[in-house]
Amino acid sequence: FQSLARLEWSTSEIVIDIKRGSDVLAGIDIDAMKVDVEGAEAFVLAGFDNWPPVIVFEFVPAQLRAMGEDPVAFLQSIVDRGYSLAALGAESAVSVEPESFTALADRMGGDYNLVARRAPAG
Repeated sequence: FQSLARLEWSTSEIVIDIKRGSDVLAGIDIDAMKVDVEGAEAFVLAGFDNWPPVIVFEFVPAQLRAMGEDPVAFLQSIVDRGYSLAALGAESAVSVEPESFTALADRMGGDYNLVARRAPAG
């Protein structure tokens, strides 16, 4: 198990280069992205100057906390940028409100795939 977080069960370290997403993908229009980085989702999104209209990401409150992030504040920051949130299920997407969904995820455990959709400008 590898993580950028300092985890007590981690037994080794590796050195990696980290680059801003906006620098790596400069000049490329992105319509959607999937982010699954074991709690470092806020760091990945911070590396983009402009977010795409659709972002799918894994949401695990415990992993976000291990990275020093408040899960409610993380979800709220996405909403504050004009996105709506929905949890992806087997059949459909269910609307998500940051505080109540984080509380539910904490009680239920596990991981959740969420989709953030930005309302079209208009």
